[in-house]
Amino acid sequence: MRTGGVAGYIENTTNNRDLVFTGSLTVVKTGSGQAYIGGICGHSNSQNGTNLYSDLRVPGSITVPNTFSSGAIVYLGGLMGWSQNADIRDSWVRGNISEAKAGGGEIHFGGVIGNLGSSEITNCWYELGSLNSNGGGDLYFGGGFGWADIGSTITNCRSLALLVSSLRTSNVTAGGLVGYMAMADLITSYAQTEVRAVGLTVYAGGLIGVWHSTGNDAIEISESYATGNVSASSTGQYSNLAAGGLIGIMSRGSGNAASTLSNSYALGNVNADRTSGGEPVRAGGLVGHVNGTDAGYPFKIQYCFAGGTVSAKSYSNVAIYAGGIVGQFTRGSIYNTGSFLWNNAAVGTNVTVMGGGSVSTNRRAGRIFGDSDVGNDLNYALSSMFVGTATTYTNNPYPVFNGDTAPDKTAAGKDGVDVSFERFTSNSTATGTGSWLVSSMLNFGSQTYGEDSASVWNTSSMGRGYPLLARLGGQ
Repeated sequence: MRTGGVAGYIENTTNNRDLVFTGSLTVVKTGSGQAYIGGICGHSNSQNGTNLYSDLRVPGSITVPNTFSSGAIVYLGGLMGWSQNADIRDSWVRGNISEAKAGGGEIHFGGVIGNLGSSEITNCWYELGSLNSNGGGDLYFGGGFGWADIGSTITNCRSLALLVSSLRTSNVTAGGLVGYMAMADLITSYAQTEVRAVGLTVYAGGLIGVWHSTGNDAIEISESYATGNVSASSTGQYSNLAAGGLIGIMSRGSGNAASTLSNSYALGNVNADRTSGGEPVRAGGLVGHVNGTDAGYPFKIQYCFAGGTVSAKSYSNVAIYAGGIVGQFTRGSIYNTGSFLWNNAAVGTNVTVMGGGSVSTNRRAGRIFGDSDVGNDLNYALSSMFVGTATTYTNNPYPVFNGDTAPDKTAAGKDGVDVSFERFTSNSTATGTGSWLVSSMLNFGSQTYGEDSASVWNTSSMGRGYPLLARLGGQ
């Protein structure tokens, strides 16, 4: 089934301009199979070259009620449900979009496009509405794009959704801008969107839920940011949970090319909690979990920072990893990156771990990361970190773990001044004083666009405690 406010299916067209849908679209379907639903068109595909679109506008609303069978696969987007081999520019969506598909199957749900394949998306956005998903079936959910697949590039796009929320009886991947991004690039884009995700396995990020890379082509996320709070809750006993202010999880398959996150930041608070036992809870101010399985070609994180608080908790005795930058770090490199709390004179990202059950060595937190499995891998580097100093701990029932294997593990204050561990039955905190090295952030001003002398960062905004991206501005 292909349903759209203007057309159900568009194929092999080169000039689609000034298309507008202003009504309300309610889609009712019974039976299994695939469904493509969009405010402009349900499905856009090109077998010969690229479909070209510009100035698409959807100020209407879209509703998908609980009439789909459990095995259905649904692609839902404000502009399009699925875009394959397209170039889409200067387009926007306003208005509420909601779905409540029955259990089973999948849904790829984006404020702009549900599923991208080999498409170029430039200057497109969602604003002035809320996105809601409640029901069953695995969900890939983003304020702009539900799923962005291999060969796609997202540039100068944004999500200004009032709320991105999901309450599922299955797995959830949710991001303020992109839910799941596989071998795709994202440049000069941002989300000012609150993300709430509840499900079994849950990956949630202020900008991207999952960023996955594999193969031999290098991919990147650069000059992008997220400001919204992220809340992720797992109800599955043996299900994964990772939440990050920018990215929920960075996962790596086979291949020989590096994936780079650079010149980006997150300011939202991150909260991750598990209501039953099983897999670890991972939460990071920037990234919840960096899972680089290929030792030779790991992820690289550089010239990034995070400024929100991080909280991770479980009601049973499971591992908890919380970090001001990364919750758990497995292979890769991270440098010229830091965490801070910029409000007024406060310093140091607040990192809190709360757990039920017995005192355990698998409750780990740190100013930069909570846990690292990199060992002495030569591909791992930790340097030029922005940290506080003079940390003291009082009445702490849990051991402090700050990534013992890091080369600079003796650096004063690496755990930060506001790292705390709490038991539900006996609270305790870590306290201390310190100073964030604001001068270190001025090093960001040396980053330029290749041969262009223009700076990536605008350091004249340092009065607020951090720089802004020169081409985006920001909060």
